Amino acid sequence: MDADPRDVRIQQLEAENQALRQRIDELEQLLASFQQRIDELERAAARQAAPFRRKDKDKKPPDQHKPPGRPKGHPPAFRPPPEQVDEDIEMRLDQCPDCGGPIADVRRIISDSHRFSRIIDKK
Repeated sequence: MDADPRDVRIQQLEAENQALRQRIDELEQLLASFQQRIDELERAAARQAAPFRRKDKDKKPPDQHKPPGRPKGHPPAFRPPPEQVDEDIEMRLDQCPDCGGPIADVRRIISDSHRFSRIIDKK
């Protein structure tokens, strides 16, 4: 007795179906491993916002923190004056830069390339 062609086709489709289900399982496992790797990389990228931050176990307690700035009574440190001044610019003051009031008499304005000193008499 010959096999019914429909039965043969059903067996072929069931075998193909089994192979496709196996392939789906493999791809789902691969997808899960990729998703896990993506999550790890995203967590690592979020931690890099502060790469020099100390771990909680290495942090100093607040009572051991050093106050900011240089110690009191240290010798002053100034930027040295420039060796060559490229341009002298005369700048007139229309009003006091501190209070905005009128200026009675400007005795002297000393300037270099980075800082201005003003001596102002106010009425």
